[in-house]
Order: sequence, then structure tokens, then C-alpha cells
Amino acid sequence: MAKRRRLFGPTAASTTAATVFTNTTGQDTKLESLIVSQPSAGLAKDIILSIGTDAAGTRVIRYPIPAGAGTFILYPNVVITGTEIVQLSVSADTGVAIVTGSGSSELVA
Repeated sequence: MAKRRRLFGPTAASTTAATVFTNTTGQDTKLESLIVSQPSAGLAKDIILSIGTDAAGTRVIRYPIPAGAGTFILYPNVVITGTEIVQLSVSADTGVAIVTGSGSSELVA
């Protein structure tokens, strides 16, 4: 059985997509949970998560975060294979939303 672990973060999301995780050849990784936290000064924004270089066709999550303090937990259960990358960005308010991704990896033949 695969052991659950933190895959990336905590990291401040930016309006410029940044690679936060790169999978390793020979394993499948499941992104099981995504925790987004922001302080009371945070503006309304969308959290954007892409598998591969960020583009309309690679976005797997675009989740709205309201203004103000809050913690949000998402369960994407997305499987990342080969040497795929995960990129994270926000639609506004750079550096305020703090994001952590957790999941598990299994070796594949």
C-alpha cells in the first residue's frame, strides 16, 4: 500500500503558473488533497491547478476562493504519471493563498 505524504507546499500561489511537483518515471502519483489557506486580507480569487504546462487544456482544477480568511480542502484524486508536472497559479492576489498538496505514489512496472 502506498504511503500518504506531502507532495508540495506550503507554497504561496502566484498569478504566474509555477511548477510545484514533478513526477518520477516509473511511478504513478495520486494528488489526493489540496489545502488552500488565506488570511483575512486575501482577495477573491481562483486557484488553478494544471497537469502539464498551464493552458486551457491542461487545467484540472479552477476553484473559487472568496475574499477573507478561510481554509479550503479539495479532493481532486488526480493521477500523475510518467514525468508529468503539476503547475499552480491564482487568478489574482499573488502570494496570499498558501497551498499544500498531499497524496501517494506507487511504483509501476
